[in-house]
Parts: sequence; structure tokens; C-alpha cells
Amino acid sequence: MAGFRNSSLNIVVKQGIFDIISDYISYCCSEMEKDLRNKGRMIKNDENKIRDYLLEHFLNDNDLRQQMHMEMFLFIPEVPENYVDLEKYKGRVDIKIIHQLETFVENKAVYFIECKRIDGRSKLNKEYVKNGVSRFVVSPPLYNSYYNKNFMLGFLVEKIDNDSNIKEIEKIQDDTKEIQNVNGIIKIENKNKQYNCDYLMENKYIQLRHIFIDFSNIID
Repeated sequence: MAGFRNSSLNIVVKQGIFDIISDYISYCCSEMEKDLRNKGRMIKNDENKIRDYLLEHFLNDNDLRQQMHMEMFLFIPEVPENYVDLEKYKGRVDIKIIHQLETFVENKAVYFIECKRIDGRSKLNKEYVKNGVSRFVVSPPLYNSYYNKNFMLGFLVEKIDNDSNIKEIEKIQDDTKEIQNVNGIIKIENKNKQYNCDYLMENKYIQLRHIFIDFSNIID
């Protein structure tokens, strides 16, 4: 993973890794929902509690990591990001993803996941954009994008039409002048509730992979 001399090959490899991580996140979320539902258990309607349960029981579960060939990755909860000065940080990201071979060589070589609850209403949709998307794509960013790619993870805490709600989130993005949304939030074919959106910031393109998981059946 130190890289190839052919830069085009590097891009292909890194895109493949990004997709693998994305599918693993989606899979773990779906397994969490199925597991709790089958056990008849509920979880509080709280972003941190949902995130922490996901991390502890699925994303970082050793058996699952081995089964899914994700041993090289670790998911680190709620860490300060973007050191400024005098022991201050710009932001605190929900989940940092580190790769054994890359991050240990270059400590900024990480991916981030920002988690937000979604219920189909205006308040949480605005929160998703203002205190989620913006943290990656509004200059100066609160979270760095070493690979120019990161993740937004939406916990659907009520039963909603996700595709319709995406359009509402797009409207909020479009109305936020600090956000330069290039091509809209585009659904990825053959991937369940995964979407891409490209943003222009500081003369470079940042891609966010938006992943939405329906947790409505297990929310207390």
C-alpha cells in the first residue's frame, strides 16, 4: 500500500479501497439492524449511542473483520481533528479509519466518517448539511480529506422515503452558498442506499460517499 510509480494505477487502487470500506460500513450497519431486530432489542434515538454500538459490536469486531478481510483497518471513535494552536482543535470527527500500512507511514492518510440522524424532517436534514457535509467541504475545513474522499453516514431513525429525502438535502446544499456542490447527490447503481456527491473547495474536488441505513425498526 505504499503505492505504485504509475499514478493512474494508484488512483484505481485507492478507489477500490474506498469502495471496499464503503461496502463494509453498509454491511455492518445492516447486520446491526438485523441482529437487534431479531433479538427484539431497541437502541436509544441518540447519534452517539448508535455510533458506539456500531463500532463496538460490528465495525471493530475481530471475527467480522477477518470474515470480511478487513484486518488491515481500524475504526477509531470520536477523535479531535485539525490541530490549530495552544492545544486547540478545529473539530471532533465521529469515526477515523486508519489503514495499517498507509497511516503508520503517513499519519494524515486516513478516512473519516461523520454520522448524523435522519428523520425526514427539516431540522435534522439541515443538521446533516450544516454540521456534517460542511465540515468537509467548506473552507477552511474542520476535517481534512487526505484522499479527497470521505464518508457521511445517515442513520434513518424513522421510516421515510430516502430518495425523496435526498432531494430535500440537495436543496439545503444548493441554498448554502459556502457549499459548491458540483453534480448533485447521485445514487450508485447496485449499491443499497449509497450515493456520491462531488464538491469543489480550494480549487480541488472532494467526494463524499453518502450512506443511509434504515434503523427505524430498532429505535426506542
